[in-house]
Amino acid sequence: MLRLGYPYHSAVLEVSLKKDPDLRHRLLEFPGIVFTSQGHWGALAYHQRASHWILNQCDADVEFWRAYAHQIPNPAIKALALGNYRLSRRHFPSIYAHVGHIISVCDEDRRLTLELAPAAQVDVIENGVDCSYFSPDRAGRTKPARRLLFTGSAAPRNQAALHDFARHIFPLIKRQIADAELIVAGAFSPEIQSRFRRYHDIRFTGFVDDIRPFFNQSDVFIAPFKDSHGSKLKVGEAMSMGMAIVSTPAGVRGFALADGESVLIGRTAVQFAENVILLLQDQEKRSALGAAARQVALATIDWRVLGNRLLKIIEKTEPNLE
Repeated sequence: MLRLGYPYHSAVLEVSLKKDPDLRHRLLEFPGIVFTSQGHWGALAYHQRASHWILNQCDADVEFWRAYAHQIPNPAIKALALGNYRLSRRHFPSIYAHVGHIISVCDEDRRLTLELAPAAQVDVIENGVDCSYFSPDRAGRTKPARRLLFTGSAAPRNQAALHDFARHIFPLIKRQIADAELIVAGAFSPEIQSRFRRYHDIRFTGFVDDIRPFFNQSDVFIAPFKDSHGSKLKVGEAMSMGMAIVSTPAGVRGFALADGESVLIGRTAVQFAENVILLLQDQEKRSALGAAARQVALATIDWRVLGNRLLKIIEKTEPNLE
């Protein structure tokens, strides 16, 4: 990184391809469309025009490192992430300007990309979900247990959000609903789980092969994120599963959810807790909110909808083949 002045993934790729120049040549001279990720193979377009390349950002590449640095508690890793953020701001605009199309996952990321490269061609394809697979099935639901659900891995952003919820929001909920419990479904290691021992009524599942039963057996999905980048697939899955969702504004970043109609937004700890309590106590409101969220998922993030949009982007790219 220091020697090349490249952000981490770009530097790794550059060093690796020096050992296989033929691979670099074949990639750059490939006559068809190249669909790739920006932070990795897209770095090959740093010095030359690649109008037949489509870069799939996944997250806004620069903004990811800013948010990541903010979420990391370790000072050394935080410093490295901030350094990578600065290198990314300097490095990525040239790539954005050289390729045919860029795909962002939300309008917010599209705007961030255009701020760095105003002439770039940027389209939006949201983080998608197979809505036929992630479909609610609560026929075998046991007696409601006042159960909240949080899903995901032990990534720093998830740990930060979960700690904030457990420390500042969950106690407010427990004062009103003593039997409320929180299920954390996902790959949290035993070591990470031990950091939450001081909080009561939080149950970790560890890695699971199928996340859908936890959606079906829970009442409210929570997304208590203060800072974010891209959009969160976990929220898309909850939408598709017809879950009533309570989130911060950052938690539903990139999704076409409307506060009060298909999601409840909590901008403070008190407001977040009040929204959760309302839904736990009102089954009709819970069901209506979840049904509305699923309709938004079917209309905007189902794979079939997004697949058609991707085909149109490919069609726009084809005339530019060199």
